[in-house]
Amino acid sequence: PIRCSRSMSGPGQKTFKILCRADEGYCVTVRGGDDGDAAVVMAAADPDDEYQHWYKDMRRSTRVKDEEGYPAFALVNKATGLAIKHSLGQSHPVDLVPYEYDPAVMDLSVLWTQSRDVGDGFRCIRMVSNIYLNFDAFEGEPEVRDGTVVGLWEWNEGGNQCWKILPWGTQAEADGEGATVACLLRCLPSARYACSAAPAERSTASPRGTVPCAWFLLTPATTCSTG
Repeated sequence: PIRCSRSMSGPGQKTFKILCRADEGYCVTVRGGDDGDAAVVMAAADPDDEYQHWYKDMRRSTRVKDEEGYPAFALVNKATGLAIKHSLGQSHPVDLVPYEYDPAVMDLSVLWTQSRDVGDGFRCIRMVSNIYLNFDAFEGEPEVRDGTVVGLWEWNEGGNQCWKILPWGTQAEADGEGATVACLLRCLPSARYACSAAPAERSTASPRGTVPCAWFLLTPATTCSTG
């Protein structure tokens, strides 16, 4: 199987579990993979199973944000080195691809953001380029089962769409971890997505709003101080 690069898997590198409100006893894991057919599914939580351990790579977080200003990150599986990739669209399972961080290459398809708190510390996990589609444990409401597939779906307030990314062995919210690594990239260009919809048309009734819009990648001029 593909393994993480040394920069991701060095001693002391924190790993995370990804769980949903529908059943906090299950975590996101990887099944298969040696034949190229790896899938992202749910499994009973097991801290000894490295396939349930994820790196939250936030090295893009200071320069890539979603429409609401939340920082981007990649989710990389410890056991396989595969990163979760955007699916083809609503109702499709998320994909997995080999991951190797390259500061010169911007691959938005493996970048995600978390929404505001939707209750009890849970948040939506959504595409950085389309916050209307977020993680969904398919048919996981009201019951998550072993092998429940993780894909993308529009917000419907289900417990199978509300997630926590927590360090293994703790109950502390993991949002914002990795900032010390991300700050090393402060000299790189800043990127942010903007929505074409007028501010008055954007709803705050859900974590992602309700008005579809076109997206624009804004890259302002960069200044850098080495002092």
